Amino acid sequence: MPDVGAKILLIYCCLEHLFVPKNAKTDNKKYIVGGMNALAPQLLSWFDQLYDLRCDYAHKGFVLRDDGTVRLIMDSMKNVMALLIAKLSVS
Repeated sequence: MPDVGAKILLIYCCLEHLFVPKNAKTDNKKYIVGGMNALAPQLLSWFDQLYDLRCDYAHKGFVLRDDGTVRLIMDSMKNVMALLIAKLSVS
């Protein structure tokens, strides 16, 4: 994992693809939070951590690779898959 910030950004992009309407240009976070609130509100605190790290990467250009960040990435992959399964079962 040479650039963990890029991995955080990729995970966030997956959430955008799951919840943000195709023609939306703004308020992506609002769409993601709304979708998560409907499917798995218990994951909202995880999303806040992911979003904060995504913003750090966007503004600083890097994210420190430490145990907490690696753990967040692993949890994020699990949570995105859970959201995808939940969304597919609702559709």
